[in-house]
Amino acid sequence: MNGKSLIVIVTYNSGNFIEDCLASIAEQDYRNWQLVVIDNDSADDTVQRVRYFRNQTTVLNAENFKLIHLRKNIGFARAVNLAVFSHIKTVHGRKEGKTTDVFDHLILLNPDIRLLPGALENLTATFEGE
Repeated sequence: MNGKSLIVIVTYNSGNFIEDCLASIAEQDYRNWQLVVIDNDSADDTVQRVRYFRNQTTVLNAENFKLIHLRKNIGFARAVNLAVFSHIKTVHGRKEGKTTDVFDHLILLNPDIRLLPGALENLTATFEGE
């Protein structure tokens, strides 16, 4: 039920709303995910807010969360590819090259979204025919 998901959020000057987005993910009952936030060289305090939120919660940790802060804005599509491929490299590089995670779903979220309770569970269940 509800296979493992890789959630990717690409940010750019998202400081006004990124914490609400992250909180809505952290509040989900469905927790079978890993989250990658990739910042496209924001000029505001987006990265600091992501780090602050990460340090204020036990839901996001080294096992399920990664922040990538780019020094150049490479656009949305390239940022998604970078987030996915760098995460796959990290996963494959653990434990002597053994794959530790297989993802059934890739979920792309905009940083200004706030998920309703049960949203991730409902989304993944839809793709699993439940």
